[in-house]
Amino acid sequence: MNSVKGPMIVLAIEAAIRGGSLALLEGDREIQSWQGLTDVSRAEDLLINIQELLYEAAIDKSEVDLIASSNGPGSFTGIRIGLATALGLNNSLGIPCRGVSLLEALAAKFSNFPKIVVAVPVGRNDICHQAFEREHGILKPVAMPRSENKESFTTFFNEDSGYDFLIQHDLYINLQLNDEHVHPIEINLAYAVGLAARNNDLASNMEPFYIQNTRIAST
Repeated sequence: MNSVKGPMIVLAIEAAIRGGSLALLEGDREIQSWQGLTDVSRAEDLLINIQELLYEAAIDKSEVDLIASSNGPGSFTGIRIGLATALGLNNSLGIPCRGVSLLEALAAKFSNFPKIVVAVPVGRNDICHQAFEREHGILKPVAMPRSENKESFTTFFNEDSGYDFLIQHDLYINLQLNDEHVHPIEINLAYAVGLAARNNDLASNMEPFYIQNTRIAST
């Protein structure tokens, strides 16, 4: 008897923002998640948490169809750990893996806004953000990601740009921007990465990009 394959199972890794996060998706549904409590990311901790995530979801690693990892922005160390972990699982288990821009993944998840700026904390004091606008029904980036300090970002926010702002939850609390056009991102960041990785227009190779002082440095 032939077995019927169910929805795609995706293991998603986001290891570079606020201690990182993991998500296990079955189709569009997040069936298990984990979120770090500190800003310290370590490869050995990530692998342990992945094992626990699969165990709690009662899913064997052989059942995973795709590994998705954020390739930035975020802490340099966290980006490297996330991508290296995904590639290590790819090499050892033969599971395909894809990289995803976290900012583009979040923009796609909240694509009901016609013009948005997505912002996440990077490092201790900087904020990385990117603007997106709808074109022919599809939300597309209109500028490269850029990094600014809190004061510069607040000045940018106060400009009458007509954008809605999607801001990572901890950063949202820190900035205290009380405005109807500011929306905290409450979801697990890895979940957005997992959703985006299945979209060929959003998924990319596993090359990291690092953002510092408003410039992108690719390696």
